[in-house]
Amino acid sequence: MSQQQPRKRGANYTQDEKALLLDLVMQYKDIIECKRTGGKFIEKKREVWMAITIKFNSSCTSGTRDTDQLKSLYDNMKQKSCKDVGASNVSSLYLDGHIDECWL
Repeated sequence: MSQQQPRKRGANYTQDEKALLLDLVMQYKDIIECKRTGGKFIEKKREVWMAITIKFNSSCTSGTRDTDQLKSLYDNMKQKSCKDVGASNVSSLYLDGHIDECWL
């Protein structure tokens, strides 16, 4: 039997690194958020993510990250943002008194 070594965790992202990633993604937002899936578009997205990874790693302080890790962080940040917006919309319904009985 071979003993598997436990996977080492990377360092947590700092707030500065998250802001840097968002700045880099916003520069290429039209390509990254494009819904088209043809071969040219997929290759262009891959090139853009590689460029973002290189720029991010040249400025980060907590170690190097690969493209998949940065994509995952971006997707998680988008998901959390959408969740927060949805929660604030629901709470504004309660605060404004515009809640129907069907919502309860």
